[in-house]
Amino acid sequence: MALTQQDSTQRVFLDGSITEKRARRVIQELREIHDHDPYAPILFTINSQGGVLVDGTAIYSELAAMSLRLGGSHHVTTQVRGMCGSVATVIYQAGDIRTGGALD
Repeated sequence: MALTQQDSTQRVFLDGSITEKRARRVIQELREIHDHDPYAPILFTINSQGGVLVDGTAIYSELAAMSLRLGGSHHVTTQVRGMCGSVATVIYQAGDIRTGGALD
């Protein structure tokens, strides 16, 4: 997981198994994005086989609450690069736009 910035779009990467520790870090990254710029677009890239259901749904809840579609202030794009299994598929659904592969 790493937070990077390109233009105003904030990028968050979710790689590997979803655990409590990883979920806490991702949620913290999302909150830091919101605190820094409450309207920044977010590109959330997933390459995960899944993991612990409770921890994955915590990430989903945070990301979904930030999305425009569900009343938040960020345009959220979820993107799959590699695999998206188990609870990672739930997180994928949080995006305003959901895509796989490269973005044009």
